[in-house]
Amino acid sequence: LSPADGAVFDHFPRDTTVVWGEVSGAAAYIVEWDFQSGAEWASETPNVVRRVRATGPAATFQFVGAQPGRWRVWAVDASGAAGPKSEWREFRYTR
Repeated sequence: LSPADGAVFDHFPRDTTVVWGEVSGAAAYIVEWDFQSGAEWASETPNVVRRVRATGPAATFQFVGAQPGRWRVWAVDASGAAGPKSEWREFRYTR
């Protein structure tokens, strides 16, 4: 899995690419990312979930801000049934 949990980035733009191992039988993957807003994660607020669907074991999303972020992924089979979600992996940008 990449980036490693706790990774720190200092570059612009904030196109963030995440990579994971392929899951046998997966038709697609769902990547979810989140950011910390004050003492809470944004996803703890209703309707604030950011997701992207990927057909392979990598995805890129735009991350805004220098606050801590996190991401996780799960495989989806051909019928659309979701598999187990990975653990959240945290990252941040310094500026």
